[in-house]
Amino acid sequence: MRWMCLPMLLWAQLACAASAQQKIEDLALQVAPLWQTIRPVCVMAVQADLQPALQARLDYLDSQLLASNLIGRLVEQVGPDTNSAWSSQIWALQEQLEFLALSPGEREPLREYYFKLQTQTPGEHRSKLVADVQYMSEQLNMTLRQQIWKSCHALGLSQLSTEQMEEAAQQLWLKQAKRVQNQLHDELSAFYFYSFRAVENAELMVIANLSNELKPWVGNAKVAIEDYFANIRAQLVAYPVLAPSPLTDGPFPTNSPWRPAASQGMHNSINP
Repeated sequence: MRWMCLPMLLWAQLACAASAQQKIEDLALQVAPLWQTIRPVCVMAVQADLQPALQARLDYLDSQLLASNLIGRLVEQVGPDTNSAWSSQIWALQEQLEFLALSPGEREPLREYYFKLQTQTPGEHRSKLVADVQYMSEQLNMTLRQQIWKSCHALGLSQLSTEQMEEAAQQLWLKQAKRVQNQLHDELSAFYFYSFRAVENAELMVIANLSNELKPWVGNAKVAIEDYFANIRAQLVAYPVLAPSPLTDGPFPTNSPWRPAASQGMHNSINP
């Protein structure tokens, strides 16, 4: 399936608030737009004769893939994070730099910066610092996209156990995973390199260290996202996908449902 992306603004929102609750809410806001973007592709990927039978499953996914549902599940499963890193004043600086990079006047320079990075590689040390800063955003965004695509692939699977469906969806996802990951990484890298282009490495290291402190929370959030979507896919088996019975054009039945009438010859209908 062809990877369809949303504007970079949505991806960058993950780094613009300094609380675990806000991170969850910003991530969850992407669920419905991402699903609606790939929904037509998911339907077209199913063989044509089965597509009319997908409506019940589509309605179910529409009702589940909403921000409010994911927020409730993640808040319940991940819980509040008391790590002192969330209260650091560094977040204010990071938020300001990212907000400025997203302003309308920066859109064209940001776009040019993205293409510049395709041919020019920044220094190894700075690249490592930027990778640390974007770790949270990249990991959570990638997990979200993986799970939405796996739900998409599961849409047309039937007559399988939950475990078999998960394995089949995973194998289908793996065919596109590297492409999705590379595109997400490249676009997020361009955004973060551009946001911190005027920040010296010493200052950037402070921001990177702050991000590294929150890696355990990122791991817990990823598990919660995976569990949430796995539960949704498990419910899909309750909605059967059955091909309609083919039309047949067989011979007429032996016993006709009407009483045959005597045939009248042509001479009976001709007056002398």
